[in-house]
Amino acid sequence: MFHKLGWLGTAAAATLALAIACGDKPKNPASPTATASPTVEGAAADGSTLKVAAPAPVSPVGDVRLDNRTPLLIANPAVGIFQNADWSYHFQLFDETGAVVADSGTQGNRSFQITTKLAIDKRYTWWVRAELPAVGGLPSGFGPWSAKVSFLTPKTLESFFRSSGPDRIYDNLTDGRTVGVGHGVTFVPGKGVQLLGKDSFVEYDLGPALEQGEFSFEAENIGNTNEEWKTKILSMLDCCLNVTDNLFRVTVDKRSDWLGQGSLIRFTVRTPNLGAFETKGGPQKWDKKATYFWGWYWGNGVGRVVVMDGAKVKEDLQAPMGRYNPKQHIARLGSVGGRGGNDTLPNVIIRHVWISGNKRPPDLGKNQ
Repeated sequence: MFHKLGWLGTAAAATLALAIACGDKPKNPASPTATASPTVEGAAADGSTLKVAAPAPVSPVGDVRLDNRTPLLIANPAVGIFQNADWSYHFQLFDETGAVVADSGTQGNRSFQITTKLAIDKRYTWWVRAELPAVGGLPSGFGPWSAKVSFLTPKTLESFFRSSGPDRIYDNLTDGRTVGVGHGVTFVPGKGVQLLGKDSFVEYDLGPALEQGEFSFEAENIGNTNEEWKTKILSMLDCCLNVTDNLFRVTVDKRSDWLGQGSLIRFTVRTPNLGAFETKGGPQKWDKKATYFWGWYWGNGVGRVVVMDGAKVKEDLQAPMGRYNPKQHIARLGSVGGRGGNDTLPNVIIRHVWISGNKRPPDLGKNQ
């Protein structure tokens, strides 16, 4: 009995000595004491300088697949080990290489809105910590970082933006559907939409005018053919008028070999305050198995068509252009309704359409 009590006394004494040496007090986050401090003397092993537990990440976590590329990062409130305080929060977001792509700095909210659109189909990680900003000349401090958590961005870009802002349309077209309105078309699985004849089209109603921007896509199944019409691949106009007489006419052609045209690239642009201009390139050879990039760019007094064959510029044409501000901006794959009839380039297969005031993302279509 004597030995048992002696052992207990020795253990209690050791515990008391350790508590005195460490200066610890019983943990009671809900009832902080007047003498406890949220700041440690010197940095802890992890570098932190506050007696506070790491806030727990709430959302997004667990490799959840998001439906947008601008997530809101949310954490639970931080809890002081001995004493609570008016904590601030610091978030960091990392890409797959471990590079910081967004940093909130010290802020009062326990949420952080990502405003720059993240890459598609990527895994991002993030963490958060509690901080105290410098107040009244006292030094600032920070707690430990939370464990890193992760999420996945959407596999594709957002399909349709309907707004008066700079983002307008991205249409994948490889998944058997379109965000536009199609006529006389079919979908080739994994390839895109095929415009079957001269009256085929896919139409996008942009609403208010996009006065400068880019209309671009990938296209294949283009050959050196002999159609007896002007074989247009894209067009823009003001709704709902004849495209040829339209005061806001844009038509881009891949001409056939009919009448010795040489399968060249040509475009026409017309605006009310400057009139109409046409420009054309030289004869071309086309490979039906090849994928070509087509880009129409407008604004700042210039209209421009660029066609790429892989990394090689196949054609680059420019013409003067006035202000492009139709009341109802229509964009089409193909072109229908002109004075001479419908003029679409037949059998072309098109995918990854981008129509926007923003530049086309360089990785568009690479992860679909």
